[in-house]
Amino acid sequence: MFLEDLFVRQHFRGRGIGKGLLAAVARIAVDEHCYGIHWEVLDWNEKAIELYKHLGAIFRDQWRPVLLTDDALRRLAEKAR
Repeated sequence: MFLEDLFVRQHFRGRGIGKGLLAAVARIAVDEHCYGIHWEVLDWNEKAIELYKHLGAIFRDQWRPVLLTDDALRRLAEKAR
C-alpha cells in the first residue's frame, strides 16, 4: 500500500494522533493482504523519522523518489499514441 500523505497539524502533535492514524492504515493493509506500507519522509523531518524508526519502519536509503510531471509527462504520454 502506498501512503500518499499523513499530516497532523502542529497544535495536535505529541498526542499520539499520527501513531493512531498509521495504526489504522496498518490495519487496512493487513486486512487487504498488502505486503507492507510504503511512504516517503523528507530528510529534515527528524521527529517523523524518529517516530517511524520507533515503529520499526525500514529506511531504504538506496531508493530515490521519482516524479514525472507537466511537459515531461505530456511528452512521454504522446509516445503511447
